[in-house]
Amino acid sequence: MNDQLNIEGLRQLYWSSANAQALLDHCANRTKNQTETKVDRVLLLLSQEGHAVRREDLIEVFRKLEVLGYGNFKLGRKGRQTRFIWSFEMVSVGREAAAERPKEGPYRTPASEYLARHPVPSKTDKISNRETADEAAPERQHAEFIQWMPFVLDALREFGGSATPREVYEAVARLAKVPDEKRFAKLKGGELRFPNQVAWARQYLIWEGFLASPKRGLWMLTDAGRSTKLSYERARQIFQKWVAVHAERRAQAQETQPEASDDATTEAAPNSYKEEMLAQLHSLSPAAFERFCADFLKHVGLERVEVTGGPGDKGIDGEGFLPIGPIVTTKVAFQCKRYSEAVSSKEVQSFQGAIGAAEKGIFFTTGYFTDSSRDAARSPGCKPIELINGDRLVELLEEHEFGLRPAKTYEVDYSFLRNYTKGDCQ
Repeated sequence: MNDQLNIEGLRQLYWSSANAQALLDHCANRTKNQTETKVDRVLLLLSQEGHAVRREDLIEVFRKLEVLGYGNFKLGRKGRQTRFIWSFEMVSVGREAAAERPKEGPYRTPASEYLARHPVPSKTDKISNRETADEAAPERQHAEFIQWMPFVLDALREFGGSATPREVYEAVARLAKVPDEKRFAKLKGGELRFPNQVAWARQYLIWEGFLASPKRGLWMLTDAGRSTKLSYERARQIFQKWVAVHAERRAQAQETQPEASDDATTEAAPNSYKEEMLAQLHSLSPAAFERFCADFLKHVGLERVEVTGGPGDKGIDGEGFLPIGPIVTTKVAFQCKRYSEAVSSKEVQSFQGAIGAAEKGIFFTTGYFTDSSRDAARSPGCKPIELINGDRLVELLEEHEFGLRPAKTYEVDYSFLRNYTKGDCQ
């Protein structure tokens, strides 16, 4: 790599963008250099490594690399930006990017000097489960969800060993003292970033054998998880271990699988359908969202559901009756807010005061609730309000298959097939 290139600009890009870090760390950890990178292929690989990167955001990173002189786009048959052709070895570019944080003033470090200090690992190199944090390469340490892994185990222990995803999210936020601005920050697709990261933490804990998921919507500690007090350093080692395991599996798969075509689309990142469902709900008109919520309440068992929203609705959008036995029913009022921002405690209190003869209220929003609005919903002496934010609503839609259809997919079991390629199977 020419040391006159804008290495400072490369490092500025790396340290200023989580998406750039994800891509360049991926490049740095590859076991062989490639002259080109397929956009949809790398999206799939990044999602498997725990990064929720959108296609347009990844393309933006490649565009910035193009401006810096590290390569250029090649268009596919349909005019889409499908491939990035590297001007230099992509592993070297990735490792150079993560070499150090930007400093004041210009500086240049030849790639040969950096690579002498950080040799490219061979295919047989693995990150040991016993590797210490100091021994690990610094460019591998940027997965933010690592910090939540110990708290997930602690949260499940609080619940006696099992809990729903929503219960775990809330317990982790409380135990880790996550501020509202971080807890309710959103990804560009509209999904809340914090639950997404906690879900990735869960996935690595499942791979490590600390968690099980015996049925949809339930997280459970295994015996190993119950007895393990996880430190941050140990969590980071687990992350490193499984990144290496999946990298090796991908390398083995690439040796036996042809490359995808120019215009092949990538497998969706985990939970991408949730982002899309939330975006669709947010695109509804207020009246349509009220009808949607009313129909969902009918679907889950409420009777005589009516939408009363509109001018002069007196603070409620609808009401219905919930059977609580063969004879008794209870009146329920509901409110629907098609928001992208937070619902305030004042709005919750206003709804509490408007539900009249109803014994309980349900507040739907495509946005989210702050701690103060949740406190208001549970205020002593006030009628209880069930708060359903956007993420919780999509979970319920998935559970009851309302507006979401289950899809079954298959993948090749390479470890199973290796039983037939070993030894003298002729």
